[in-house]
Order: sequence, then C-alpha cells, then structure tokens
Amino acid sequence: MFHKKLEKKSVSDLVTALRTGSEPAFRELFNRYAGKVFRYVMRFVPAEPVAEELMQDVFMKVWNYRENLDASQSFNNFLFRITKNHILNHLRDMQRDVALNKEYRLSLSSFHNAVEESLIHEEYIALANKAIALLPDKRRSIFIMSRLEGMSYEQIAQALDISKDTVRLQMIKSIKSIREYLRLHVDVPIGIVISGLLYFL
Repeated sequence: MFHKKLEKKSVSDLVTALRTGSEPAFRELFNRYAGKVFRYVMRFVPAEPVAEELMQDVFMKVWNYRENLDASQSFNNFLFRITKNHILNHLRDMQRDVALNKEYRLSLSSFHNAVEESLIHEEYIALANKAIALLPDKRRSIFIMSRLEGMSYEQIAQALDISKDTVRLQMIKSIKSIREYLRLHVDVPIGIVISGLLYFL
C-alpha cells in the first residue's frame, strides 16, 4: 500500500522526501528513471555489465547529493547532467587505459556531439512547453490531445462535441502561436528549431 502511494506522488514530492533521506522515495525515483539512464549509457558504452555499473554509480551520486537537491528544478535534467559527466569521465579513463586508442577517441567525439544535440533539444522542448502553457485553455487542450496524446482530429471533435474543422482551425492557431514564441526566445534560425521539434509541431 505504501509503495502504491509513492507511485502516485509527483517527482517533485519524491525529491523533497529524498532530501530528508527517504529510502522509499529514492527507490521510487530509481524505478522511474533507471531504465532511461541505462538506455542512455548504452548509447556510448555498449557493454551491458559496464553500462549497468555506470547506471548504479549515477544513482549512488544522486543519493550522496540528496541534501542539495532542489525540488523546484527538473530532476530529469539534473539526472541527465550527472549521467553525461559520469559517461564522459568513464570514456576519459578508458582513453588513458588504452593510451588514447583511436576507437575511444571517436567514441568521445561522438559523445560530445550527441550531448550537445540532446541539451539543445531539451531546451527547445522546455520552451515549447512554455509556449503551450500560454495557449488559451480550449486551444491548449486540443493541442495536447492531438500532439501529446495522439488523438485524431475526429476523436477530439467527438470528445469535445465540436466540429472537425474547429479542431483543425484551433491546431493551426496553436502551431502558429508556438512558432512565434520560439522565434522570439531562441537565438538560432527558426528552421533549426522546427526541425528539432517535428514530433512536437
């Protein structure tokens, strides 16, 4: 029963509990994020036993750092930074061990590029989320149902008791508003932003 209650808690609430040394909160965060961290590590360290060890190390760092966590900040981003740095340190150690073997130099270069792309992508998603939050209530609901929940225009029209054309018009207005917001808040060509958010927009 206690575990089921934790499953319903927000990440922010779990982080707040973790700050006080709650082991159940730590286990719940581990259950939610361990798979994601492991898959990310495997992109750069494709040996499963090593990737598993690095993933465990990441969560040990989270536990050791627990008192300094900020529940108001994104735990996902915090975990991403720790994982990125731990992988980078591992690759550097491997380079030293094999006297800067060419294979690891290429892996390190690939990692840097992938990390940069991931960070930029996360920044764009965060901005897009802010833009969505600024949409009028009905328009925001339609956008979320379409792009985040995968509902068709016809399904949305039936759910909200409106016409399919109304759904289409609201989606056009939503996308226009979000793109305008991104144009004002991103310091790179908007074409790059849109290409990075194709699944979103």
